Amino acid sequence: MRIGEFARRAGVNVQTVRFYERCSLLRKPQRTSSNYRAYAESDLDRIRFIRRSQLLGFTLRDIKQLLELHLSVGIHRRRALSPGSYRNAVAIMGRTLNRIDAQILALQSMRARLADAFAEADPSTPASCPASASHH
Repeated sequence: MRIGEFARRAGVNVQTVRFYERCSLLRKPQRTSSNYRAYAESDLDRIRFIRRSQLLGFTLRDIKQLLELHLSVGIHRRRALSPGSYRNAVAIMGRTLNRIDAQILALQSMRARLADAFAEADPSTPASCPASASHH
């Protein structure tokens, strides 16, 4: 499929597709005889994975590592990973798990503070923003 249809089906714009290509998150597509980019369904799955991962708070660097890990596991599915590749995969998984745990803790803390503020709020009294009050 051409880039316009690919972007539409992926739910992104054409510039995002090109950006992901420049960042090596998305492979450079094959070209048709007319020099149009030609994307496959697997590219669509990949870009959807990238978008979902971004929505979950992963950085593009994280996503690139996750994609490399996925590719490495896919390539080596029928044979064992080399010790170096295995250690690298485990390290990426460990860092990712630690980052997710830290994000969960931060979100739980933020939620608790917001819940406390909500419980103390009196909806019948309009509040003024302290930042908007003039200090003379």
